[in-house]
Amino acid sequence: MDQKAFALCLDAIALPDAVLLAVGTSKRFVELFGESEDQKSFSRLISVAGHTDWIHSIAFNDDPAHLLLASAGQDTYVRLWSIEPDLSSNDTSEKSEFEVDELTSSANLFSIHGSQFRCSSHAVMQGHDDWVHSTNWSRDGKTLLTASSDKTCIIWREIDELWRDDSRLGIVGGQAAGFFSADFVGETDNVVVSSSYFGGIHAWMSSDEQKTFWTALPMTGGHVGEVRDVDWSRSNSETFLMSVGQDQTTRVFAKSANQQVYLEVGRPQVHGHDMQCLSIVNQSVFVSGAEEKVFRAFRAPKAFVESLEAITGIPRENTFGDVKIAEFGACVPALGLSNKPMVEGETVNGEHWEEDAFRATPTVFKIAPTEDILQQNTLWPEEHKLYGHGYEVYAVTANPSGKVLATACKSSHVEHSVVMLWSTTDWAKKAEIVGHQLTVTQIAWNPSGTSLLTVSRDRTAKLYKEKDGNVDGYNYTCVWTSGKQHSRIIWACNWLDDTHFVTASRDQKIIVWEEQHNGAQVIPTASTKFEDPVTAVASSGDIIVAGLQTGELVVLRRNGEELQIIENIGKNPISIDAAVLRLRFSKSGEKLAVATSDSKLRVFEFTP
Repeated sequence: MDQKAFALCLDAIALPDAVLLAVGTSKRFVELFGESEDQKSFSRLISVAGHTDWIHSIAFNDDPAHLLLASAGQDTYVRLWSIEPDLSSNDTSEKSEFEVDELTSSANLFSIHGSQFRCSSHAVMQGHDDWVHSTNWSRDGKTLLTASSDKTCIIWREIDELWRDDSRLGIVGGQAAGFFSADFVGETDNVVVSSSYFGGIHAWMSSDEQKTFWTALPMTGGHVGEVRDVDWSRSNSETFLMSVGQDQTTRVFAKSANQQVYLEVGRPQVHGHDMQCLSIVNQSVFVSGAEEKVFRAFRAPKAFVESLEAITGIPRENTFGDVKIAEFGACVPALGLSNKPMVEGETVNGEHWEEDAFRATPTVFKIAPTEDILQQNTLWPEEHKLYGHGYEVYAVTANPSGKVLATACKSSHVEHSVVMLWSTTDWAKKAEIVGHQLTVTQIAWNPSGTSLLTVSRDRTAKLYKEKDGNVDGYNYTCVWTSGKQHSRIIWACNWLDDTHFVTASRDQKIIVWEEQHNGAQVIPTASTKFEDPVTAVASSGDIIVAGLQTGELVVLRRNGEELQIIENIGKNPISIDAAVLRLRFSKSGEKLAVATSDSKLRVFEFTP
């Protein structure tokens, strides 16, 4: 291949005598390569030009009776090339030397192992308005599917000897960069699945025999960046869980009553900064922090409450009780980051019709929403902003009653390594707890709300008590600081009960501590060391789960001063970096949510 060209896409097909390889390049050429007789190499047979820009996708239709090659790219055109045996000449003396760089009125001939073939232009299709990223054929090789940045997928069919855009699938608004790939699914190719720039999975199904009418299908999706934090709803029914990720979104997942699988049922926050942390305050309010200096509080809107009830089959009273619910839905103003409330039936008209496509139209849905609805129409109204930290926020936790919120930010100085306490009633800052030298990585209240535990990059853990004994108070003082038990950053902490807690560190150790005499003394009672750094920890009763840098989960049982390993989950024979960033047991302790840096959010069920 030309040393000055990039090979951007390729496809291969097995001919009777050899394998034919087609390559799309950055020099606008479609290049065909033939397999050598010893099957150890490929040599270039012919180069044909028909595109005016880089070729992004190329695909054979795998139909030997009528072999077609589709190519598409940045010039927005889709070209079909016909490859067929050449029977017009019996002269094979110059077959291997025949090569042209541009397609002319004469056919392009090439030979493989003595067999002569003809490559000619079959059709040029124009229908997309932007780069075409994907070309895929149906099983019978008679229908072509293309995906483009213009936010459409087109199904092309040959009708009356002309190739036409028979069906157009896509979305209006939302996915600004369109689709990156699309393919047929199912034995009859009656389902099309496509992926978008923002990582969303879209699907459409056709139920008529001619495949003329297509209906959008809900798809199970997830984050497309690190999943950095996760929390369970505070209701006894544990109806949903919420997560935040590096992909700048906050997502809600719930188990469908019909399918009994977890589906994404809402996207309360689509932000302009990477998300970092999350805490559910009560049944209808959560607080999230992104890579900015502000925490934001959101309240569940009426549309979400009714939709969640319809999908899960759990009455809203069981999930939300008598807590306050927000307006019907929310939207994001142009050039804004704050979700504004919308009343039922409200519409916001833009100055131009194109803007209306991006306007939120909250609705109540009975089944899981599709990707475009999730991104625009399931936002939660923002209730308040919490200002006070000097650097990007990093950790947030609400106390057991949900009335006090503790927050922390990234820091390299004592003055910024404080834990701020807020009232969730009026969102006023009530106090600052000073103690750590560097970033506080995690904060945890004990089950009764009487003790506050913090761990930090400064390799210490600290225990705080409220001076007045008020579980919803703000007058905290430090009663204990760990020594040199941990030699590296402490990533996580969690309470086992009111007097026992566990810490996890990059030094590969977890340590179980016991608080004695109301915090006057704290002693380590058990510890264990793993082969890799421990990045997350969670506990339920005597069960402790440690998440490692490699993505492995180690389940342990605390038995007095011993930690017994019960099970290893996800152990990889090859050490990889897929750190577990957060572990959260549900209120009942029967479900564990696992957030990892490889974009996965998993739920495990624990049985006694």
